[in-house]
Amino acid sequence: MSKTAAECMPDASILIEKGFAIKPISQMDLTQKMALLEIRNATNIRRNMYDSLPIADKDHLAWCEAMAASRRDHIFGVTADNVIVGQFGLRSISWNDRR
Repeated sequence: MSKTAAECMPDASILIEKGFAIKPISQMDLTQKMALLEIRNATNIRRNMYDSLPIADKDHLAWCEAMAASRRDHIFGVTADNVIVGQFGLRSISWNDRR
C-alpha cells in the first residue's frame, strides 16, 4: 500500500542537524511554498531543470498540491530556523516493490 510523505514521517519536521529540519511539502505554508519558488526560479537552479523557463506562481502552487497528494513522489523543504533554504525529493517510490 502506498504512503504519503506525512505517513512516512511520524513528526512534521525532523531535526537533521542543529538548526536544520525537513518538512513535507504538504505541511508547508504559502510563504514557505513561495520561498521554494524563489529558489526554483533562481538562474543557477533553472539551468539544471527539465524546463529552464521561470515557473509561474500558479504553476508552482499547482505542482505543490500535486506533490502533496502524490503517493509516489515525496518533496521536502529544508528549513533553517523555519526559513526555506532548499528542497529535495524522493521520486517514483514503489512501496510495494520497496524501491
